[in-house]
Amino acid sequence: MKESEKENADQVSRVTDKLVELKRNPTKAALILFALWFLLWTFNGISKSYFTFDLVGIFFNGLYLAAIYLCISMGLNMTYKLIGFANFAHAEYFVTGAYVGVAYSLYFAAREATLGDYFLVLILAFLTSGLVALIGDYFIFEPLRKLNSSPEAMMITSIGWGILLRNVLLIFFSGQASYYRVKQVDGFNFFSIFFKEPFVIPSFWIGNRKGVGFLNFAYTQYFLEYERIFAIVISAIVVSALFIFLQRTKLGKALRATSDNIDLAESSGIDTTQMIRITWLIGGGLAGVAGVLFATRTPVIPYTGFIFLLPAFAVVVLGGVGSLKGSVYAAVIVAFTQYLSEFYLNGMQTILEINFAIERNGLNAYSKVFPFVILIGVILFKPQGLFGDE
Repeated sequence: MKESEKENADQVSRVTDKLVELKRNPTKAALILFALWFLLWTFNGISKSYFTFDLVGIFFNGLYLAAIYLCISMGLNMTYKLIGFANFAHAEYFVTGAYVGVAYSLYFAAREATLGDYFLVLILAFLTSGLVALIGDYFIFEPLRKLNSSPEAMMITSIGWGILLRNVLLIFFSGQASYYRVKQVDGFNFFSIFFKEPFVIPSFWIGNRKGVGFLNFAYTQYFLEYERIFAIVISAIVVSALFIFLQRTKLGKALRATSDNIDLAESSGIDTTQMIRITWLIGGGLAGVAGVLFATRTPVIPYTGFIFLLPAFAVVVLGGVGSLKGSVYAAVIVAFTQYLSEFYLNGMQTILEINFAIERNGLNAYSKVFPFVILIGVILFKPQGLFGDE
């Protein structure tokens, strides 16, 4: 039998096994059928209302959010795989990096930051957040490992370490929302680098409006903010460099060996303690870089990190614990699901005729829930995640 035919047969066998499992578990089958019916019912109603999808806006906004999730989840995944517990203090490493940018802006408040300053801040954020992660490991987590503490005990300890870091940031920066700003250019349009006239891009419209068909195209101008471009490009460079480091260098291979089997790596002469510290440095540093990328567009407060922590955990679990390739795919899925769900929720609010007297954002405030719905759906059929078995 050819290899392709064997793969197809295996896929059919897996699907058959899932169907048999659903037959044996009618509750799970009923929940899936209800979810499908609800989606079809609401989408039918949404198609009769008017709302817009801006394809280019969705594309760049989704990639920007995915870039931030990816930098956070990469470090979280590395520490999770190697040390074996969920580090809730990782959110504070993210915020620490963001406040490196804020502190830099405050220190050089008399002048506008240049592009060179931007890259310098990224390096400082990586080193500072990585150093904070190393301090936490040296004084807290390494002693706990020597005591053979359980993953649950280390996870709870990480919550306390995160609270301590958060309050230290509150002491120095208070709770005021702050930005890190690169040099501002009024009316900057990224596309004007290549085009003398404003670049007109299509906006995709869905929904009926005064006799217009269900699907129709309109054109509008989209001004791409350079912070988004920098974030997407820098995230791609950092992640690519990490992959090359882990695959091609001797130190990277030692890290992978330690991650796969720490006892076997130690018996092979690898200094596993040193590998763990390097993992903390890289993981914390990546979170710090993500913090800077976020702070260039959105104000941060010491509590901001927790907002990104749960989606980052969703990326890790969805992609598969220990799979960095899975984190890349999962970050894109989570980010685009979250962003697209805002449009869906707006339409659903219209057809359900829900009026929010208190909630100012309406149903779209719950867009962060949708990635976890996708996560639950995947875990039901593939508990190890998308690439957890690789």
